[in-house]
Amino acid sequence: LTFYAVSWKSKPASLKLSAGGTEITTISPAANDGAYDQPPYTITVGDSDKFEVDIPENVTEILFETTGSNKRVIIFNVVAE
Repeated sequence: LTFYAVSWKSKPASLKLSAGGTEITTISPAANDGAYDQPPYTITVGDSDKFEVDIPENVTEILFETTGSNKRVIIFNVVAE
């Protein structure tokens, strides 16, 4: 599973990925100056904003969950292979 993720401007967040109630990993997307206010967003990303996660076999559904209160993460270009 590959995807890009950025946290809300000035509010770094953690993002937990789980399947079937089991945590797969937790990542910490960087805060991005373009991720604020209302869409459309103007976000510039780099290699450090791209994440690759190994998913266990036979998993058909992944839960993305922000941790902490009032945290936001924008996730895009999700590719499952």
